[in-house]
Amino acid sequence: MPYVLPRPTHTQAGGTNLGHTHLTQSELAERWRLSTRTLEKWRQGRRGPRHLKLGGRVVYPLEEVEHFEATHLQGRR
Repeated sequence: MPYVLPRPTHTQAGGTNLGHTHLTQSELAERWRLSTRTLEKWRQGRRGPRHLKLGGRVVYPLEEVEHFEATHLQGRR
């Protein structure tokens, strides 16, 4: 059975979905089955998707993550 990417689960106080547009480092690591340390190394080496630092916290815009995934597909179409 193929691996299904986890859906973001952040909600606001009322319990409604925020229309999640960013992934935390932990969420991206879980999505790609990598360690958070690997993502840290990639950032230091300027590899991986573009990210933002907000208040000392690293987040990845979902659009950048999806672009990175699309540009790194392997194999024939």
